[in-house]
Amino acid sequence: MEQKVIEMLEEILELDEGMLTTDTELSEIEEWDSISKLALMAEVKKNWKKNLTVEEIKKFQSGASIHFNSSHPSLSIKSD
Repeated sequence: MEQKVIEMLEEILELDEGMLTTDTELSEIEEWDSISKLALMAEVKKNWKKNLTVEEIKKFQSGASIHFNSSHPSLSIKSD
């Protein structure tokens, strides 16, 4: 599941495949801007039926990682 999220982020950010890893700090990527954040929110809603909040996006930007709960098809943000 994490690979699907990485691929989605690479597409949103228009980065080459393999440029992002689970350790990548999005705040260090020039393409990680307000438009990318809105696109992420839209993709998460479309794919996982979850509305990301501004607070979740802030945690994600500051080095939080994405984790999936295997018993639910939902996305959650976990702070480091």
